[in-house]
Amino acid sequence: PPSPSSPSAPLKAFRLRGKVLHGFRIGTKIGAPTANLDPDLAGNVEALQGRPLGVYFGWAKVAVPSDWPAADKGYHKVVLNVGRRPTAAAVTGSTKVTVECFVQHTFAEGVVDKEGGKGQGQGRELYGLDMEVIVVGFLRPEIKFESLEKLVDRIRADVGLACHCLDASIFKEAVTLEDRGIGEKERESGGRGKAEGGEKGFASSFTKK
Repeated sequence: PPSPSSPSAPLKAFRLRGKVLHGFRIGTKIGAPTANLDPDLAGNVEALQGRPLGVYFGWAKVAVPSDWPAADKGYHKVVLNVGRRPTAAAVTGSTKVTVECFVQHTFAEGVVDKEGGKGQGQGRELYGLDMEVIVVGFLRPEIKFESLEKLVDRIRADVGLACHCLDASIFKEAVTLEDRGIGEKERESGGRGKAEGGEKGFASSFTKK
């Protein structure tokens, strides 16, 4: 697979949003736990229309409970895969398009939940919480790796590169939503029900790159 290269400029920022869903927990098992969003929500379909499957990066904000630490309530760096997870397909048995967000933050770190335990890899679990992702950059197309070990190595490289980019002011400033052309109409449309056509209609909206 090609080596990762640094994006020279941010994308015109777009947003994905919805409640965090359960996935196959492959990310948790390989040390890259993800918070998954539904790509078939109407606002998400519109945001992803015509975009290539692959690895993106940006900023994520989770609507955490009021009693969680203040550090959990802002925007955090995020690396996300929008695709069919070809390397893991043999394990999951699924090639459905997913949006998997690897948030670079441990939520409710050190806080014990009511059951006396913590979530795996990211502190407390985020399932069912609302999450918004501001996507500002594209790293690479989706790739099928020879093994999960090779995938893990590439994830580490992707995370390092994405975090480096997000430290630059040109990417950091993208968290000012209205300044990046994300208006009230898009804000209101996001997360309102499923788009017509289901998975078939959604998958066909991607460019084949």
